[in-house]
Amino acid sequence: MPGEICDVSVEGLFLVSTTAIPDEVGVGDSMQITLRTKAGEETMAGIVRWRGFHPTHQAIGCGILLDEASVKVLHRLFPVLRQFGQS
Repeated sequence: MPGEICDVSVEGLFLVSTTAIPDEVGVGDSMQITLRTKAGEETMAGIVRWRGFHPTHQAIGCGILLDEASVKVLHRLFPVLRQFGQS
């Protein structure tokens, strides 16, 4: 389902779906995120850490903790994160 990344952290991201998130999606579920940029397409994987309303973004979404390989992709896409993480 299409979505928007609203926040990025050292090990994860906050993802808001542009459609309703199915009720079956919950904490601990595996998730794959395909991100399309001008440089191409990247797929990242992780688990849902939390689901709900994020007051800063005024949106309902999922907090995703990325696996180790995906964190490396995230740091490559967002180099500023390297100063906070260990990549």
